[in-house]
Amino acid sequence: MVNEVLRVAMAEKGETAESLAEKVGVDPKTAGRWLAAGRIPHPGTRLAVAEVLGRDPAELWPEPFRRRDLPWFRPWVELEQDAVSIRSYEPSLVPGLLQTEAYARAVLATGGLLPAAEVDEIVGGRLARQAILARDAPSQLVAVVDEVVLRRRVAPGRTPARAP
Repeated sequence: MVNEVLRVAMAEKGETAESLAEKVGVDPKTAGRWLAAGRIPHPGTRLAVAEVLGRDPAELWPEPFRRRDLPWFRPWVELEQDAVSIRSYEPSLVPGLLQTEAYARAVLATGGLLPAAEVDEIVGGRLARQAILARDAPSQLVAVVDEVVLRRRVAPGRTPARAP
């Protein structure tokens, strides 16, 4: 998948990954990775690239501007995007980066504390975060979970152990 909006904006300004990287002060390989869908630069770099290309950062990388995650969790999501290695210890749930849609929805809907629309938004954000594991050079993820997490039923007939 390609970030088509970024590719077109670069072509319109006559920029290559190398020339853009030089203008914003990053490695050319880093700039080249931004063309892959799901690769999002740091906020300051997004702004610098948008200025060079004469575009709005939200147009080039709309995902960070979709506020599907909780406000207190947003800094973590941005750090996660650039992480080389992620370690997770979860004694009671499957880590968010490993949750299936059905599992995430069941966990978030439990108890009826969140409206369905908010559950949809949070689940969407959680699934979008998983793109970091499908990149050409994915982050290393080490997850330690208690065995009970794999056996606990979160919805009738479903257990996390069936998740990929």
